[in-house]
Amino acid sequence: MAWLDDHPPVRSQFRRPRREAPSGVVVVHTAENTPDFAGSDAGAEAVANFIRTRTDPGSYHDLCDSDSTINLVGYDAEAYHDGTGSNRHSYGVSVATRADKWTQAPRAWRDGAIQQAAMSAARYARWLKATRRIVIPARRINRAQSEARIPGFISHAERDPTRRTDPGVAFPWAMFLNAYSEEMGQKEDNADMGLSAEDREWIEGRISRVTSFLTTGKGNAMVNVQDPAWAWADDTATVTLNELRDVMGNDQRWRMLVAAGVFDAFDNPGETRLNQLEKDVAEVKAMLQQLTS
Repeated sequence: MAWLDDHPPVRSQFRRPRREAPSGVVVVHTAENTPDFAGSDAGAEAVANFIRTRTDPGSYHDLCDSDSTINLVGYDAEAYHDGTGSNRHSYGVSVATRADKWTQAPRAWRDGAIQQAAMSAARYARWLKATRRIVIPARRINRAQSEARIPGFISHAERDPTRRTDPGVAFPWAMFLNAYSEEMGQKEDNADMGLSAEDREWIEGRISRVTSFLTTGKGNAMVNVQDPAWAWADDTATVTLNELRDVMGNDQRWRMLVAAGVFDAFDNPGETRLNQLEKDVAEVKAMLQQLTS
């Protein structure tokens, strides 16, 4: 059970179940409280109690300080951490400090807080991979990519630039992403996106099923790729899905598409197999437009 389940807030601070499946988008925050730099760090505990008693919406999935983390909201629920619409599918992690305090924080406090935040994000990422087969790579994403549900990390300020500045311009992104990568056992360049042999076998099977269905009984079935975002794949106006697999087989874009879970629609009940596959193709095309823009 999450902390707010065991310590019911004055007003609702989360929504369960989620209205949309988790995407792998991680929004990084600071709680904008006065940090506790002296002695035992009680910052996360203080912010948690504030959230429990506040009368307006505002919460995170995980709340960290330099020596502890509180899981406020379960991963299966929406936390109220971003007012721009990502709550339905994103995960919010916050450090109990102010956005303008990173340069003033003692090194030991900063290092501890970053490690706690990285460990929290890694716990969520392992849960997401186990439950949704989505991998969150150690990379930053922009607003458009977060809207496209591409897994990665984005600041609250980038999601809400007219109202928010957190986690601050001095937030140590490289340190955070390296710590996250180490927690996940990923290589620093994330060349393999943390995919296991089992994951790769599942991915190859999915590609084979999609390709087989589109080509069987239709001759050389074609996927229209006339828009400029697909120009790198083929100089012609069309490309077979099998050719697309060959082109992208060892390409970072393909691993990004896989990590983003673009083939999830294939498993949706209540749709015809053809509709599911057509949706897959449309989602791949939309994702490529984001990745190549």
